[in-house]
Amino acid sequence: MDGFEKNEDIIVIGATNHEDSLDPASVRPGRFDKKIHVPLPDVNGRKEILDLYLAKIEKVDEIESKKLATMCPGFSGAEIQNLVNTAITQAVHEGKEKADLQDFEYARDRLMMGIERKKLTMTEKDRLNTAIHEAGHATVCYYTAGAQKLYKATIVARGGSLGATFMQPNEEDMLSTTKLKCLANIDTAMGGHVAEKLFIGSQKITTGCSSDLKGATDIAYQAVMRYGMFGEEVGYMSS
Repeated sequence: MDGFEKNEDIIVIGATNHEDSLDPASVRPGRFDKKIHVPLPDVNGRKEILDLYLAKIEKVDEIESKKLATMCPGFSGAEIQNLVNTAITQAVHEGKEKADLQDFEYARDRLMMGIERKKLTMTEKDRLNTAIHEAGHATVCYYTAGAQKLYKATIVARGGSLGATFMQPNEEDMLSTTKLKCLANIDTAMGGHVAEKLFIGSQKITTGCSSDLKGATDIAYQAVMRYGMFGEEVGYMSS
């Protein structure tokens, strides 16, 4: 970047996903000294991106871009494009002339959890245990104040998971959270484990709660160590 004069009207633009790894010499005054952060699109941004891609496919009239936008929080523009492409591909595979909501739900599940494992052999006992586990998540989510809106519970195996419970945020994305919501998320995460203890027995609980325990622990750690939400019990701190 040396050798440019101020009057040569040359602008050098760079992009990175790892700002913290940049050499300090490259971001000093006169070099990459202006930063423009480009976050993932919010719900309105996702709606506008969906409008762009939905206009290129055949879809039923009931498809609403705003509803689809709330179904895919945290999706990037490329992931939204993949969502639409996967949905219309599934519709063609099913012999439909237009993509419907079921196709978009299939696309979302596939992108978030992986391909459906249709050939996985499961015993009826495994299916029952999985159903109890996911029902525990769904029940706690439905009845807990501050929890996100329950969207769907399934025991269809995808990726490394035997089932899943989906929650859906409200119409607008959450830019911040509260102690009530953190506790609700922890309760929901542990709902499957509790259901197994109640209906299967503490000596027969499965390993299905491993990712739930990790998620609940991460939320609890952030609430205590970063947000000071439990200052009365452990003191106010940030680590």
